[in-house]
Amino acid sequence: MNQSEAMKRTRTLEDVLITNWAVYTCTHFKIRNSALITGANESGKSTIIDALTYAMFGITDFNIQAGAGEDERSVLAYVRGDTKDNEERYLRGDQDVTSCIAVDIFNPADGSYVTEGVCIELYRDDSQTRAKWFVVPGAKISDINFYQKTGNTVSFTSRQDLRFRGKPLNFYKREEGIATFLRLCGLRLGQGGVRELRGKIKRLLACGKKKMDIDRFVRESIFEEDTTAQSSLDNILRHKAEFEKLEEDLKKLNEEKTLLQRIEEQYLQVLSLDAESVRRGIAQKKYLYMKLKNADDELERNIDDVKSRMRVLEKKEKTAQALAGADLVILVLDGSRGFDDEDEKVLGYLEKMSTDNMLAVINKEDLGSSVTEEDVQAKLPGIRVITTSLVGSGAIEAAKKVSEAIGEMTGLGNIDLRESNIVTNERHVHMLRNAVINLDDAIGMLQNGEPVEVAELSAHYAYEDLGKIIGEEVGEEILDTVFSKFCLGK
Repeated sequence: MNQSEAMKRTRTLEDVLITNWAVYTCTHFKIRNSALITGANESGKSTIIDALTYAMFGITDFNIQAGAGEDERSVLAYVRGDTKDNEERYLRGDQDVTSCIAVDIFNPADGSYVTEGVCIELYRDDSQTRAKWFVVPGAKISDINFYQKTGNTVSFTSRQDLRFRGKPLNFYKREEGIATFLRLCGLRLGQGGVRELRGKIKRLLACGKKKMDIDRFVRESIFEEDTTAQSSLDNILRHKAEFEKLEEDLKKLNEEKTLLQRIEEQYLQVLSLDAESVRRGIAQKKYLYMKLKNADDELERNIDDVKSRMRVLEKKEKTAQALAGADLVILVLDGSRGFDDEDEKVLGYLEKMSTDNMLAVINKEDLGSSVTEEDVQAKLPGIRVITTSLVGSGAIEAAKKVSEAIGEMTGLGNIDLRESNIVTNERHVHMLRNAVINLDDAIGMLQNGEPVEVAELSAHYAYEDLGKIIGEEVGEEILDTVFSKFCLGK
């Protein structure tokens, strides 16, 4: 194939669009045949090369020919518009950014076009870009709504809103998109795929100012078929193995270099410190240790205090629950002095409850009248109040008053607390009645001449009912109920 025929079959780059990439906010230019990029230093020449190689081949080793480091140039820095100026460093650092790099490739053999490129999204305050590649056969850059221009204002289309002839673009991951594009351009991909081709392009870019035959390089590295396929495959595998070994060796050397640098820095630091500086450092660390220890001790004391307060609150809650569930509440007050703090706490609980089942006993009225019936009624409206004394026959009279009050409130009539056992719990009354019925049955069976074993069964049932009252067969759930019926106070 002569040079003229080769040119007729060679696809050419004809149109380039770069948006929001470094200093290029919206740059659209045409290319005809050979292209020369010229300009002063730092004017953006290599920025265009980096944009094209990233879009068409996925190369992120930017500005290879100048030896720029990864920290200087990256996709993130390009999209943000890093100016390296300390005052206003980023052109687009405080906004969501959509950056597009697109190229039109022309096929002279059939006159067709294909538009290929990458769409990069960067959200505000994010440190990671999101790039997707697109390949649109039959399209030109001008056919896709990359941006809209109104007067001097340019607005850019987000990735999900990009359209060609009204249809959304299909997007690919980097390797898949670039491989699709290269195959449409007629390039063969060997066993190494896009990665192998990317390596060849990077070697071409790394040549810099060295004189070389670019046409020959492209022809031998990319287009020319190898007549000894197996030999070529063996060479590729051998070179790959050598490269991987060199890569591993380089990684180890870098690790060793970093370790040696760290050791050297620490050694120099030790040499620069005198004994007094070391002592001051030790004293400072000891001070910081004691400060942290004291803070931990204070925290532990605070935790213990919180736990103690929680236990008090739990006791108060149990007291309130016991009061609310009691059948009868008797409040005994010392009439010889006013309400103390403990009285006020108990009254505070009782104020929220009905006074129908409450009895207030003001004791020691013969020693003074610091607490009166009116005082108690003001705190607990509607509560029944009796007063007692302990001098002479006061104790007997007090027991009588309390007995009469309890009898009236419970409906049990006159009760002599000195001689009677009072059952106020409804469950206990029910059990006692069952026990009486079972005992009557047992006595009736014996009187009728029934076998002792039969009467014994009813007697056993009566014993079980009594056992449930005295607690011989009481389960945990019954114990909770029993204790909820009692309020142990002063």
